[in-house]
Amino acid sequence: MPKLLSDRLSSFHHRDEGQWYTPHIPTGIEDFDKAFNGGLTPGLIILGALSSLGKTTLAMQIGSHISSIGKDCLIVSLEMTDLQLISKSISRQSFILGGEQYGKSALDLRTEEIVNHMDQIEWKIIQSAIKKVEEESTHMYYIGKEDGVWTPHAIWDYIKKEWIEKGKPSPVVIIDYLQIIPSEDISITDSTLSISKNCKILQDMAKFLHMPVIVISSINRGSYYTPIDMSSFKGSGDIEYCADTLLGLQYQNLGGKGFNLNTAKQAVPRKVELIIIKDRESETGRSIHLNYYS
Repeated sequence: MPKLLSDRLSSFHHRDEGQWYTPHIPTGIEDFDKAFNGGLTPGLIILGALSSLGKTTLAMQIGSHISSIGKDCLIVSLEMTDLQLISKSISRQSFILGGEQYGKSALDLRTEEIVNHMDQIEWKIIQSAIKKVEEESTHMYYIGKEDGVWTPHAIWDYIKKEWIEKGKPSPVVIIDYLQIIPSEDISITDSTLSISKNCKILQDMAKFLHMPVIVISSINRGSYYTPIDMSSFKGSGDIEYCADTLLGLQYQNLGGKGFNLNTAKQAVPRKVELIIIKDRESETGRSIHLNYYS
């Protein structure tokens, strides 16, 4: 039976009931939250960038902030191990605490020779960084390829079992990354079709469980030297239709006069920008400038 729209209008008369607006979850990145009127809202958010530009680092930074404010965040990592992700978080905190002089990269922290030869100051900063990561990760959860085959429906079922059926609010979900999510149907051999179907299921999951789902995506090699747009996403297909928000991370001035990719890669920090390619409610085409300390 059709629903009367007027039945939903009654809640708009009482602003204190909170039924007529969508709460936003802050990311901790001021310009990002400003661009999205306060942060993340339920829906499928796809974040694309070329390799080594910091898309996983950015997503983890957002996830860490969400956890630090007491909101559950589930990381579904199909490429990196939990140790690799933890080392990224410790690296970030070591830079915040010790700056460029004492900050260590994630690779440094997993290199025995470097760790064993840290002086007292360096080791003290790393210990403080570890403690800070412990504090901010109390609401962060992880599942990886070693824990099962994580198709979109398997992720959906896991969240229903571990959150919904236990009466807990849905978590923010971060999936790394789109192009290696297993197909729901093993008979599908076309990668573009498989990606499109996976996107649609993830969009439905975000809608029905009322939560933000951030999915990291790679981009086509042909898009490395041109400004990112909807066609840049690898296996794009229906990505632009399924995504509620489409974000592209790229170097500032990419494609502009005098731009050199190798120079941009070697800069400290790397000057990058987050482009809002598509969003149902925010300003499309807006650019958020960021500094990336790799």
